Amino acid sequence: MTKKILNVNIVNHDCIVFGDIHIEDNKIKKIIIKSKKEDKSKNYCLPGFIDQHTHGGYGISFDKFSDNISNDLIVLKNKLAKEGVCGVFVTTVTQEVNKIISLGNILKNRDQIVLGWHIEGPFISIAKKGAHNEKFITSINSDILKEINDTNNLKKIITIAPEIKENMNIIKNNKLKNIYFSIGHSNADYDTCEKAVNNGCTQFTHLYNAMSGFDHRSPGIVNYALNNKDTYVELIADGVHVNDSVLKETYIISKAERIIIVSDSLSPKGLKNGKYMLGSLEIEKKNNQCFLADSNVLAGSTMKYNDIVKHFFKVTKCSLSEIVKMTSYNTCKQFKIKNYGKIVEGAQAKLIILDEKLNIVDKTF
Repeated sequence: MTKKILNVNIVNHDCIVFGDIHIEDNKIKKIIIKSKKEDKSKNYCLPGFIDQHTHGGYGISFDKFSDNISNDLIVLKNKLAKEGVCGVFVTTVTQEVNKIISLGNILKNRDQIVLGWHIEGPFISIAKKGAHNEKFITSINSDILKEINDTNNLKKIITIAPEIKENMNIIKNNKLKNIYFSIGHSNADYDTCEKAVNNGCTQFTHLYNAMSGFDHRSPGIVNYALNNKDTYVELIADGVHVNDSVLKETYIISKAERIIIVSDSLSPKGLKNGKYMLGSLEIEKKNNQCFLADSNVLAGSTMKYNDIVKHFFKVTKCSLSEIVKMTSYNTCKQFKIKNYGKIVEGAQAKLIILDEKLNIVDKTF
């Protein structure tokens, strides 16, 4: 494929310049900078979005993959491309450990859209289980960790409750380069979070949701996450999982350098309202949200990723360079993913063209 993107504002995490981009064989061959100042009358070119926390969409669930995974991923890739998403971390929920292992083995045969695997359960807290099946919640051990790691060579996020002694021991002793621990679905206190981060945890799973909250006498995970400057925080920025005023406060406190915008989207995204399954639990889709069936417990979002980004942009009035940080660059930096998240010569040509209101005008994938 040979393509030229002419007269566009080229947006990276640290600057915006005006110029042309030449693409050859799906890679950025050449960048011609015509001006170091943006032209506000022209469109903007950004790295494609990366959603590091998504359970699926359009009827496809990452908890039900089979040998048909290649076709499922092609379908999903084409749908997600319309949202500006060029890469995902396949996210699985709490279920039997042997089922998780089998899913990991299936992911060996993955499409290019899969950049990683987010194992959201079962190594979590029953007290903060959210929309996870309590029956399968357990602690992790070294044998299970090795089995998970050996299933495929993907980068792996493991959401974990560090207040459980066995879990903390594994965090401390982890030497596997593809395993990253994220504190979430946890009732840990401030001191336990500090210990877990010192032992190797690098981020927090969907900040505010399913975790010990902010307290002025008994500080919990939220206190620590907002105070610590060396970890990343996922944010479901749909305006429902986190109130708009809190989104704005988090942006001010944590800054774009630490925030990763995620969808937490479920398989009913793009489908009509009704009842579906999330792992072994029944859920109900109501417009852009999903709830555990016959309850008000949020199970996840069905809002499109680009609409979530537009919502965050509108609420916080952040810059487009900051959008790049929160939608691709931070994920690539944390997990050492090369050739994504930047518009530089030699990188993958996974690019989206946006207007000034962040509407998708065009894409290269």
